[in-house]
Amino acid sequence: MESNDKKSMARSASESEIQRGRSGKTGGDRHRGRSRSPTPSLTSQRTSQQTKSATLPRTSTSKHSKTDERKASSNMKSKFFSPFLRVRERVRPLECFIQKVVRQVVNRTPIGRKRAEQRTRPAYRRNSFSSPSGPTHKLSKDKMPGSTGLRNLGNTCYINAIIQCLSKTDILAEYFCCDQYKADLARNNKINARTYGTRGELTENLALLFKSLWVCEYMPEVSSQFKSCVSKYGPQYRGSSQHDAQEFLVWLLDKVHEDLNIASKKKYRSNKSSYGRPDDIVAAEALANHTRCNSSFVQDLFLAQYQSSLTCPKCKRQSNNFDPFLCVSLPLPQRADRPVYVTIVYLDAQPKQVKLGVNVNINATVKELRSELSLQTKIPPKQFLMTELYYDGFYRTFLDDQSLSIVHETDNIYCIEVPPASDKLLIIASNRLGVGSKGRKFGSPLVLQLSRQASYQKLQDAILAKLAPCLKDGVTSKRMGVLFNIRVVDGIAGKSYLSHDDDHPLFVETVDRALEACAGNAPHHIKVILEWDPDTKQVVFSNVEDVIEEHASVQQLKGRYQKQLSATLSECFDLYTEEEKLDDKNTWLCPNCKRLPHGTTKRLSLWTLPDILVIHLKRFKQV
Repeated sequence: MESNDKKSMARSASESEIQRGRSGKTGGDRHRGRSRSPTPSLTSQRTSQQTKSATLPRTSTSKHSKTDERKASSNMKSKFFSPFLRVRERVRPLECFIQKVVRQVVNRTPIGRKRAEQRTRPAYRRNSFSSPSGPTHKLSKDKMPGSTGLRNLGNTCYINAIIQCLSKTDILAEYFCCDQYKADLARNNKINARTYGTRGELTENLALLFKSLWVCEYMPEVSSQFKSCVSKYGPQYRGSSQHDAQEFLVWLLDKVHEDLNIASKKKYRSNKSSYGRPDDIVAAEALANHTRCNSSFVQDLFLAQYQSSLTCPKCKRQSNNFDPFLCVSLPLPQRADRPVYVTIVYLDAQPKQVKLGVNVNINATVKELRSELSLQTKIPPKQFLMTELYYDGFYRTFLDDQSLSIVHETDNIYCIEVPPASDKLLIIASNRLGVGSKGRKFGSPLVLQLSRQASYQKLQDAILAKLAPCLKDGVTSKRMGVLFNIRVVDGIAGKSYLSHDDDHPLFVETVDRALEACAGNAPHHIKVILEWDPDTKQVVFSNVEDVIEEHASVQQLKGRYQKQLSATLSECFDLYTEEEKLDDKNTWLCPNCKRLPHGTTKRLSLWTLPDILVIHLKRFKQV
């Protein structure tokens, strides 16, 4: 009799515990009524539960001891899991989840019913999922529910990645595969008269895709139908362009939320001022204002709040706002400096070309790089011309005010030493074998100064004088005539070649256009390509080696930056919650000072955590 009383008291206590979890949490708020301390993640909760189970005393194997173990396990479920998850009986092994989902899909979908009708009930095997209340769904040895890959329909890898992640989230897969979403969908259609979201079309296609994965009946047509639905309601996803997976996840969750939103209110209330009020009350009011217009299963799982704090530098008063979020975008720690590899081309020094490695600040400009190169080479910064040179000719010319973020480590950057400025025209030339796309650069760049009144023969003689160390004996323009064609870079299209018959070829219009293109703080110059015929090159040149000596700084920097910059998740959160000062463009009116103070500090922090926390790591820096 005493034992029965104890059992009834324990059962009453357990029921009251569940009822307390249910009370005050309806619709979107049924699991958000929690304290400021974040709820542990589902993985850590299960680990804690398993650890506790392993340390339970097992001194007897009697019937009473087993009953006590079950009571202790039930108490631990109530302790370590949120009320929302306890009511839904989320504490169960993965095998039980698979059995339930597969059985429900087999019973409810036309695919599963057709297969069940065609098969007789086989004996239990390890690769079969059965239940007394439903037919057995026998799988082949090479099939496992939920482990099917998705067909790529042309750069749809971002969609496939998100679908695989969501379908492996057991509470979400059960919600869609077991048709639990249909009740919310019907209620949403009744309340909103199909005026919001996708009218349930996207949600139905998502559920069908989940079911096909879990019942191992996936076909490419299912993905194609889902992609068509996505393109219908998301114009940015039309076609076969690549997109960001995190942006698609947020868009998909937002559309499904609109389909399943059972909130009857659609007009938001403005939040009251948080000045001088407790944070708990302000956060609760902000969440209530949000959930009165947004209440869905998606919000129940993924929604939480973050706190944004602004501190006045004068009065030190703090203003807090609490906003909802579905995803946390964490920045990755970045290096404060970066390497830049530059090939120096000297006027007279030997070796002629030297490749240097320079370590600069990650926010440095071309002017700072030019100054650093001047310190290492003892050449005045004004006598440097920075350009980009590849096998087929010149490309960009860099100006002092440009950021080095436009320069990548693999770019062929040349810093060419030029003579001091004068009234003569500065010409930078590069030799090229052949014309068109098959042409290839050879030799080092040439630098010469010449009057614009010079004839074509004088221009050719000046170029041959610079090439003298590489030419055979007796090579002159008088003896051999025109040896190469001269094409002006950035000249007029179709008129970029200098004519052999012009008395003053440097006074033509295409040269004027090239001089206009180099306007800025770079030395006033033009760049030309000397196009050689293969037979002429073989007769004229004796040595055309393009030797670039590599300085020791190149390997030193490569060895330093080849080491991967590692970071923990905790360090990413520390960087996310770090204080930052607002600039003058983002001034804030202090409610106490009634002014716009300079130097206001802002800090972000997580106020609550959802049952499923989506973390986005920002790998790329926006420039």
